[in-house]
Amino acid sequence: MALYRYAVVDAYTLEELRHEYKNSDIKGRIHLFKRLQQMGYHAPYEIALLALEDVELRQWMARHAWLDYQDWDPDHPGEKIGPPERNLEHRLRNDPDPFVRACLRENPHVFGTFDFLYHWKSIFHESTHFERLALVRNPEVGHDLIEHIFDPDDTELGIGMNERSELVYAYMTNEADVRRSYERNGDVGFLLCHFSNLWALISKWPEAPKSPQYLVYRYLWADDETKTKVYQACDDPLSRRGILENSTERDTNTLKLGMKDADERNREIAFSKIDFSRLSFKSEEFFAALKGTDKVALMGLARNALLSVKRLDQVRDRLRELKNDFDPVVGQAFESIEKLKETHLHEDPYDLFGEEGGKANFLPAKIDFIGKKLLVMKPETNPYQKTAFKFEEDRSAQWDPSPLKRLMNWLGN
Repeated sequence: MALYRYAVVDAYTLEELRHEYKNSDIKGRIHLFKRLQQMGYHAPYEIALLALEDVELRQWMARHAWLDYQDWDPDHPGEKIGPPERNLEHRLRNDPDPFVRACLRENPHVFGTFDFLYHWKSIFHESTHFERLALVRNPEVGHDLIEHIFDPDDTELGIGMNERSELVYAYMTNEADVRRSYERNGDVGFLLCHFSNLWALISKWPEAPKSPQYLVYRYLWADDETKTKVYQACDDPLSRRGILENSTERDTNTLKLGMKDADERNREIAFSKIDFSRLSFKSEEFFAALKGTDKVALMGLARNALLSVKRLDQVRDRLRELKNDFDPVVGQAFESIEKLKETHLHEDPYDLFGEEGGKANFLPAKIDFIGKKLLVMKPETNPYQKTAFKFEEDRSAQWDPSPLKRLMNWLGN
């Protein structure tokens, strides 16, 4: 198999790239740079130089492109050789447009992992607040810097709560870093500690209308122990709701607290996620909710995809007993129960494949049954339903940059 066409750039291919660049509009020029990056190559220095002279393209280059074209010195590791002007970062650091200078802070090729690891303080202090809003969106932003930003008692950064709040909001749009909180890889222990620290730090913030606490609890992962501690100390119903919305059936202790929450909406969310088949729960807890008069708890159970068909029927019957003459909310609960029941397998396959099944036109139901049965063969606690593992897998796929993978995930649902 031959090398990629631009793996070797000579006078001929360089001129070819120059022609393509000059004959393209702004979108075509960006596509050219992206195409080279996706194949693992940088645009030649001569083409990058053309882009920096392009007013419309310069900001994209500052945010996404490889800019350092100096060579490494083979005799002195860590040092560069060649004309300093081949490092295009210097030109953009002094760009007259403040937005271009800010975009440079978001570029992981310019401010990378080791820069944040060893120089995060100087990088932060040398940046304006406008540039810091870009800095916290950098995919390689350092954990030390983010933890200092989240810490309301921090004095090293020299910023007030309003600036700190804006930076936290900006950080929560950092798809790459927020996605890491849901990943399970070799650094899982280190990541768990880091993101648990962020939860603990944000929980110390004073309650205020523009506090980012809800946003952090809703979208940043934390383990059940961390969620439980924060939940117990939280007085704001909306913030507790964010914790519950970000919980799965694995977060049993958090959901137990939610079942007793004074806020009706929070209670409903907790009951909709509880897995009563877990050893940490007893069947008596389900029947206590079933026999009680807490309609909110029953509404949550009506949306609980982890209940069996039998238990869903029991919830429906109990809601029917408590239903008023006009109660549209309970009517919606009945609809939810019927939809959930459709996701379950028939308890007796003979209903579909026996003699009676052969007489009726049950082909769609048979196909549906076979498909679900195949899914049961997967090693999941609750087949063909969104378990905690599937929840994390879906959340990770939400930020996957590959269009092909997103398409395959969509086709598989």
